[in-house]
Amino acid sequence: MAEQMDSTYPAVKAFLDRHIIQQMAESGGSFGPLETCWGLSWFTNDWITKDMARALLRDLTDRGFCYFSRGLFNEDGQVAGAGYGLTKKGLEYYDQLCPDI
Repeated sequence: MAEQMDSTYPAVKAFLDRHIIQQMAESGGSFGPLETCWGLSWFTNDWITKDMARALLRDLTDRGFCYFSRGLFNEDGQVAGAGYGLTKKGLEYYDQLCPDI
């Protein structure tokens, strides 16, 4: 199915990639975009469900643009689950997807 989406809907694929990667690149917090990880809820909204976000992030991880990390910490310093971070390759992809920013 991923192959079908890649070949049939390239504009949709690029839009969804941009949404996820732009969230990471522009919301790096005090650690920066390559040293911060986000849980799935960070990427959900009215049109992207948790399951969709998970599938998009797994695809980006498979392509080397993101990485999965366990043992993330919440604001109180307690271990609070897992999430995804942006790789250097993902930041370069962001520059290609968002040349005007």
